[in-house]
Amino acid sequence: MNFLDAFQNKTILIPMLQREYVQGGKEDVINPFLDSLIFTEEQCDLNYIYGYDKTVDNETCFIPVDGQQRLTTLWLLYTYMYAKKGISKEFHVTLKFVAREYAQDFCHALQEHLQKLLEQEVKEEDDLRTAIVDQSWFISSWYSNATVRNMLMTLSYIHQKIKSSNIEKVWERLNSDNVSFAFLNMDESNGLDDDIYIKMNGRGRALSPFENLKSWIDEQIKELQFAEDWKQKMDNQWTQLFWDNRNRSQSHPEEIDDEQLFCFHNMLLLYHVKQGKLLDNINEIRQQQPHLYEELLSFLGVKNEKATEEEVLSAVFKWIQKADKFSLIWIKRLNLMPKEFYDSAYNWMNKLVQYNDEANHLNLYIGSSAKDKNTILYQLAMCKGSFERTLPLLYALLSYQGGATPLFDWMRTMRNLILNTSISRENISKIMSSIDLLAKKATDKNIYDILINESLELAFNKEQIKEEIEKAKPESRLYYDDMIEMENGQFFSGCIGVLLKFLPKGECCEGYDIWSEKNVIAYSEILLDIFNGSKKGINPKYDEKKTYYLRRALMTYPPYYFGIKKSVWCFCSELEDWREYIRKGENDSLRLLIKNILSPAYNDNKRGIKNLIPKLQEYVEEISKQYENCIEAKDDDNTYRFHFIHHPGVWFYMGDNQCAKRNNNNFVLKQSKSNNSKRMELRTYCLYLDYKHQLELQTTYKKNGWKIGKYPKEASCFYFDKTITIEGKKITLRIDVYFSKPRDSENCYAFDMRVLQYDNEEKRQELNESFFKTHFPKLQENGRLKSPLYSRKEIIEKLNECLISI
Repeated sequence: MNFLDAFQNKTILIPMLQREYVQGGKEDVINPFLDSLIFTEEQCDLNYIYGYDKTVDNETCFIPVDGQQRLTTLWLLYTYMYAKKGISKEFHVTLKFVAREYAQDFCHALQEHLQKLLEQEVKEEDDLRTAIVDQSWFISSWYSNATVRNMLMTLSYIHQKIKSSNIEKVWERLNSDNVSFAFLNMDESNGLDDDIYIKMNGRGRALSPFENLKSWIDEQIKELQFAEDWKQKMDNQWTQLFWDNRNRSQSHPEEIDDEQLFCFHNMLLLYHVKQGKLLDNINEIRQQQPHLYEELLSFLGVKNEKATEEEVLSAVFKWIQKADKFSLIWIKRLNLMPKEFYDSAYNWMNKLVQYNDEANHLNLYIGSSAKDKNTILYQLAMCKGSFERTLPLLYALLSYQGGATPLFDWMRTMRNLILNTSISRENISKIMSSIDLLAKKATDKNIYDILINESLELAFNKEQIKEEIEKAKPESRLYYDDMIEMENGQFFSGCIGVLLKFLPKGECCEGYDIWSEKNVIAYSEILLDIFNGSKKGINPKYDEKKTYYLRRALMTYPPYYFGIKKSVWCFCSELEDWREYIRKGENDSLRLLIKNILSPAYNDNKRGIKNLIPKLQEYVEEISKQYENCIEAKDDDNTYRFHFIHHPGVWFYMGDNQCAKRNNNNFVLKQSKSNNSKRMELRTYCLYLDYKHQLELQTTYKKNGWKIGKYPKEASCFYFDKTITIEGKKITLRIDVYFSKPRDSENCYAFDMRVLQYDNEEKRQELNESFFKTHFPKLQENGRLKSPLYSRKEIIEKLNECLISI
């Protein structure tokens, strides 16, 4: 029966336990539903409406158990149609609510006033929702009710769809049996009672986004050649694929809807990146349906109406990528799933099934977190895709055609190229074209032979292409397994150019460590142990706050720095800093350290990795013992390095391992990347550390009543303070110690002496002279007594003399 047959001259009473009316608030739900009611030529079967009749306040009411959303939409549609035709008094279906007074009052007012509003005020192009809210009879508090708001949205959509040109056709359709439903009265005569409502709603659950998508796709593909095979596989092989690769760490590991939804969204991204026609679809809407284009911007969250084409296109891709704002209506409007997409998706799904087991058993690190225990296919296809990693890797797998190149060799090469190329949505199409080119050739030749013998124009990082060619050569592949183990390190992620650089090949390299089995094993294991992919980039045991053995050891070899030279000197504080240093930086310090210290230690008595830390400790501490003599070298312009080697406290002070390098090897240590960070000049701070921690120097000032502190500013110093009483007044004596201009050698230490603030400046100058002039007769303009320049040994002697005698 149709709606009028069932409910004319009756009251529909929505019970207390029913939820708010929500259909109107979901455009992807309400629009297709209205279209099926209004426009579809075919029979529209609304399925069962469950409920029962009950007398309430001497009025016979129908109380829906299931179907209240559909009934409310139908009531709004018929209310609108009767008002539009000017016969609203002939519509005798009342909609009431047990627990929603605002909604009930709104429905009553709507039936009373809608006909007049449509006849006298609202034009076809107007927004009916806005017009209703602006009416004097509309009470503003009604709008706070979700049911009322969603009813207004539904009325707005109905008004947009029903025009003078189609109203008679719609009227005829609604009064026929083309829009019908089956009615089941749940009374005792059918063995049912009120309790069934609670049971049904307790067990019921709304369809998931993927279930809606799956149902919609079934309709779209029914004319395609593989329609039946698609449905059969979706319910069997493809579902098994998602089950095998489900996220077992989620709260409901038995559910696979998210995996399926993401998989189709990821394929959708790849399809439209490859086709490059999505912008045409967007522009067609913008030019031909400006009102709909505004809706699109609102749906995407693009607030700027003058947004560029690229901004809107980017927003569409982000929406697809997130798969969390599901909308069938916009999939349809943007023509996101044309016939050609289903062709691609059908082949791609079959490809995933075909290589499910083999792909998941590839011993390949694909750039995911070390904590991610899900399968490779889950990581690539069944969660949110990323243009810089998972999407191109997924496309590489989907492009694989078998033949002369084993899947492992193919995915290993693609992994190395993709993870070490900067990829974004803007250039991923070129990457995909390069993958297509290599995939086609790899069916007839092994991928390694292609790299060596064919000069191809590829969109990948040029340096990484060179590395892959070098690794593909026969002499490199002698140590295939060792290279792969290093590539699988989270830190290296397929890029092991540092190993190739440190171990050159050929006779011309005589006198250096060369490419050999012994060296490849030693160097790769050493590098993997140091750079283990932790958050800070290097293995914490090499970077302990009390020792910093690796950092100090690296400063023992030229060029006597490591890291990246930018506006400041960065000593690698994060994972990406170390990667940049390894891949692009001047890393001779590391090469020489491994060659001369770590590799011999690794091979010594076959102790391997266990011998590295003890050897580093022994090596650094031996050089540290020579600290005082080393910095006295007259012909060495790089004596600064010994301060970094000798004092682990320098590294502890630099929170982000950064310092500003001035002229003449003058370094200012920084505690953070901020320009306002606390700064200390290197040599000043090292002398402060010695006075702070060396027992003999501590005794000198503490025994004589002095306290030590530091002043971390651009003109940094450390100081000694001593408080004494003269004529009943406490005064503080201050000695400031610093590394002074011209700072062109290690012989530029100096100190100032003064009495701190005193209420009488003339008296303060007298005190300055009485305390300090015997040591330094030269009085500066600012009232300080300044020393000449000293070497490090000399200033310690002079300071100790002052600390004892003053």
